[in-house]
Amino acid sequence: MHRSMRTVCGLVFGAVVVALLCRMALVQAAPAAGVQTEYEKRVAQLKPDDIAGHLELALWCKDHGAYRLVRKQCTLILAQDANHEQAKLLLKLAMRHLGEQEPPSDRSADPEQDGPEQNFSELGRIISDEEIRRIRWIELMDEEPRQLSIRFKNNVVRRFLEAMEGKGGFTTRAQRRDFMRLKPTEKLRVIRKHTGDRFAKDIIIRTDPKRMADFGRRVLPVVLSGCATSHCHGGPNQSSFAIYNGRMLSKNKVYTNYLLMHNYRVGNKRVINRDTPRKSLLLTYGFRELPPGLDPTYKHPVEIKPVFSGANDPKYRAVCEWLDSLSALEPDYGISLKQPFSKNP
Repeated sequence: MHRSMRTVCGLVFGAVVVALLCRMALVQAAPAAGVQTEYEKRVAQLKPDDIAGHLELALWCKDHGAYRLVRKQCTLILAQDANHEQAKLLLKLAMRHLGEQEPPSDRSADPEQDGPEQNFSELGRIISDEEIRRIRWIELMDEEPRQLSIRFKNNVVRRFLEAMEGKGGFTTRAQRRDFMRLKPTEKLRVIRKHTGDRFAKDIIIRTDPKRMADFGRRVLPVVLSGCATSHCHGGPNQSSFAIYNGRMLSKNKVYTNYLLMHNYRVGNKRVINRDTPRKSLLLTYGFRELPPGLDPTYKHPVEIKPVFSGANDPKYRAVCEWLDSLSALEPDYGISLKQPFSKNP
């Protein structure tokens, strides 16, 4: 008798617990009445093809914990733009909160390890030493403050002087002698000033110009400590944009990361925005709350640990200074990470 009573009580208790858990899940997933009403009001004002507007509404729903509505908005966006980065990330977040299976990822991780780092097949390839030299040539400042290690080959200095014979600044033996006395970096600057890229293939820059040195020393460590974690853009659970991470990155991977960030955009927003540096996603994604004046679509689409504590954060200032040092004209490096490199571009 007592055993039967214990069995019945246990079944009743179990049923109550299950009911409570189910109710809790529904409360968490379902939007509050006020949120639902406001959502319906906002969505009625949007045109179906207003992707930016629907994305802003999806972010608003996320901030209010209405993940069913987030899922609805992201599904609508992806029906029009299947490659919309922020919508894919938000949809994954909503699915996790709703306890549903996440949509299949369009990126597969390569399990092969390279020391403490990980490779990803979608990253394409790591750029070559020759491609590094091409980027160095393009990113060399007109008034380069660093003394670089440079190799002049195939008698390029003599050929330059022959090409400039009789022209301004090289008409006398003394002028030519003064040029030969210049340090390699100044000599390179003069050659570039007068002949552009004509002799580029015979001038090998073996150390980083200041822009690229600052990227590797001051900017990339900020990215690797924040965005490039295993849960964001640097591990097996990363989004469709990933960069190489690890404590001891080769020079080739550092430059590959730069090129990935240089190329990547979310809609019409760039990770590295040379025209308007403060709107670079490299900066805005690092804040929990956006600086005044930026629209909400510049905010990271899912909640992450902020990289910057504010506008006075030394890390923020360092990244700002680097962005400001870049030329406003966006360069075309002529390098594809998905295609073999051609030595004759």
